[in-house]
Amino acid sequence: GADTAVTVAPFHGFVWRDGHAVEEGTYGVNHDKSVRPRRQDRPQDYLETGAAYAMDAAGFRTHRHRFFGHTALVPTDPARVLEIDDPHDLARARALAPLLDPSPLPSLADVDAVVLDFDGTQTDDR
Repeated sequence: GADTAVTVAPFHGFVWRDGHAVEEGTYGVNHDKSVRPRRQDRPQDYLETGAAYAMDAAGFRTHRHRFFGHTALVPTDPARVLEIDDPHDLARARALAPLLDPSPLPSLADVDAVVLDFDGTQTDDR
């Protein structure tokens, strides 16, 4: 069993970081920039979607952050992963919404608890 769980989406992209003057500037985060394999030949990476987090309540109180012990990854459909941080993101989400098949909504009997955390406001980004 898992102590914590997070929704993720399969991700094959190459992540870069601009290090400015640190260690020769720009560098690959999840790859060696001197080796360029095909995306499908790379190890599977997962992108945290932020859609759902689950954790043992006692463990959360003890550790005071959302990831501790064994963390299970709960894969989701990458087509449904959208970051909405600015008006352009919202416009893209609105354009894509009609193309996604709506899944059946849970009934009230299916829901035991709802916990919301908007950009770490409840967890102080932990």
